[in-house]
Amino acid sequence: MSKPVVFFDIYRTLITVTMDESAPSLYTAVCDWLAARGVIMSPGQLRERYQQIAHTHITRSPSRWPDVEIGAVFDEVIAPYNRAGATIDTAALAWQWRQHSTRDLIIYPETVATLEALSKVARLCIISNTQRLFTMPELAHFDLPCYFEQIIISSDLCLCKPDPAIFEAGCERMNVAPENAIYVGDNIFDDVYGAGQVGMKTVWLKRPQQATFPDGYVRPTPDRTIEGAAFGRLAAIITELFP
Repeated sequence: MSKPVVFFDIYRTLITVTMDESAPSLYTAVCDWLAARGVIMSPGQLRERYQQIAHTHITRSPSRWPDVEIGAVFDEVIAPYNRAGATIDTAALAWQWRQHSTRDLIIYPETVATLEALSKVARLCIISNTQRLFTMPELAHFDLPCYFEQIIISSDLCLCKPDPAIFEAGCERMNVAPENAIYVGDNIFDDVYGAGQVGMKTVWLKRPQQATFPDGYVRPTPDRTIEGAAFGRLAAIITELFP
């Protein structure tokens, strides 16, 4: 019998990050990094072009819940200012941006123990709304990629949860029927509603400061809700949903 398949969200599920993309120091630091590589632009130009081009990329997506690929955005942002034709490592640029906009990066105390326990009895995968160029170094910082067979990021598909297509893509890559898979996440709309649309079982991590549920949708009932002291039993609670 094949192992059960468990999908995880990343942020506010396994780790949490606090960011500030409005800080002037972010744009100054990134412009200094670019200038050292021959790309000369002001912090104001960087801010304006970033916001404008990211918005343009979002509007191109046919998804109701679109995402962008941040590397493509950065390439377009700096192109007119790269007059010498310097080769810019987009991944390094994205990581500069992320480092200078991040205020806190924290792993939840139950994360490693949960993944250690589940990896022995299940196949694990990530489906998350984020940017691969930002997120992979953060997961690597905590040595988390080794637990997952697949890491599916919204920026790869240019669409976000709760779009059913991202959950269907995850099930296809893991070769599992949605009704035989479990999704674990903190957002009642993106995660529980989204995964429930395709028939996945759902585990809701009810963290403090939950996002509001939007009007016009039927609020789902998770198969399990985890809060308080129950976070320490997360692996055992997930296994209760195994076939």
